[in-house]
Amino acid sequence: MSQENTHPITLIDKIEAFRSRFEPYRDIGFQANAAGVTLLLAELDAIHAQARESMFELSALRWNFEGRADQADELVRAMRANYADPDSNVVLLPTALPRTEAGTA
Repeated sequence: MSQENTHPITLIDKIEAFRSRFEPYRDIGFQANAAGVTLLLAELDAIHAQARESMFELSALRWNFEGRADQADELVRAMRANYADPDSNVVLLPTALPRTEAGTA
């Protein structure tokens, strides 16, 4: 599916449009013939497919994000281990310049 079709706003809009078509029948109900039911199911199938595609995209994004976070944690642990090693060339850099009085540097 294209990016446009799987956008959550598009999915929400489709669900709202589908729901709004039935709002007038809330109190009176309605009957549908086989062809009408087939059309309703086809529309629901399309909405379902779009929702599933969005779910897969979100799952992939979360998986990738968590993987990057794990990599960053491993890098920090490795840097700390190297810093603690007296034979390492890893040094801490200042996070801010020291404050000086105005006019002197």
